[in-house]
Order: sequence, then structure tokens, then C-alpha cells
Amino acid sequence: MHIGGTQIQTPTGRLAPHETIELHELLNFKSLSLIKMKQAVGHIADPQLKQLYLQNIEMTEAQIVELMQLLQYRPVIG
Repeated sequence: MHIGGTQIQTPTGRLAPHETIELHELLNFKSLSLIKMKQAVGHIADPQLKQLYLQNIEMTEAQIVELMQLLQYRPVIG
């Protein structure tokens, strides 16, 4: 199974519980980083540095979407 270029290969087609927790932790980190970058970009005077921030914001948003798509393979409990 493929999601945004990421291949999931497990015997059940599902993530293990520890993998799901790690994805949540990574999603949390990426989300907080995105908030901080968006807050900082308005205060940056240097055009090259500002462009780097804007590119990083765009990439981080795409990574968050991909992580959220991967969470659909979390284990079914109950």
C-alpha cells in the first residue's frame, strides 16, 4: 500500500500501536514547528531568509498532510 510515496508493508496492512504513537509524536512536533515558523516569518527582514522560511512552511504543511494520511492505517481497537 502506498501513501504519498510512502509504502506501508505490514502483515495486517496496519501500523503497529507503537508506530501510531510515533506518528502522533511526529505530527505534534511538525505542527508546533509550523506554528513557530508562521509566527516568525512576519518578523524576518532578509528576503533570502524569508524565502527559506516560506519554502520550509510549504514543505512542513505537505509533510503534515502525509502524516495525517498515514494515520488511517492505525490499528483498529475494540
